[in-house]
Amino acid sequence: MKKLLTFTLSLLSCLSLFAQSQITVLEPEFIGQAIYLENDSTGILLQKEFASVDTKLKGSTYIPFTLAGGVNVYLSVNNRYSPNKISSTSKSIKIIIRCPNNDYDPYSFIRLAIFEQKKNKRRIKFMEATILNGTRSNEDASYIPFVSTKFGRSSYLLEIETNNLIKEGEYAIITSEGGAADSGHRQSILTFGYY
Repeated sequence: MKKLLTFTLSLLSCLSLFAQSQITVLEPEFIGQAIYLENDSTGILLQKEFASVDTKLKGSTYIPFTLAGGVNVYLSVNNRYSPNKISSTSKSIKIIIRCPNNDYDPYSFIRLAIFEQKKNKRRIKFMEATILNGTRSNEDASYIPFVSTKFGRSSYLLEIETNNLIKEGEYAIITSEGGAADSGHRQSILTFGYY
């Protein structure tokens, strides 16, 4: 049984390396950059955007001696649409993201989420706080699954099955911790429109 498990893991590792060996696009030059693969030999550098943290007060109600209400916290990016476009005819989306190294578990610091579009910006609600119920994260509700493997010297290859995408719209790849792009702790957002 142990030999079968070892053989299976070796086979999966070889298949992963074989699949990557078909990709001739080089990993991005700088940490924090990402390349969308149009195919295994053509890639487009995604334009990176920076998000600000916005808060919005929720409606409040007066209860004797207290004020019940709360705050929604958003990551917001200016403009309604991303400068990066991906065709909705794609069956999967492949993106290479350069990180400081690829020893981290990518699922601990890379997230894929859909934006809520407003008149002049896009935003993702990642937390809400109320006086009565405390603070609650919206991570599980807003993040979309993807598959990630090591790529090159210090990058990850993300593969997103388009049937996991909720709908056509604006999406963000959010990196943090090991994948943070700068030392100023600004939140780097890699965005794309899927239409």
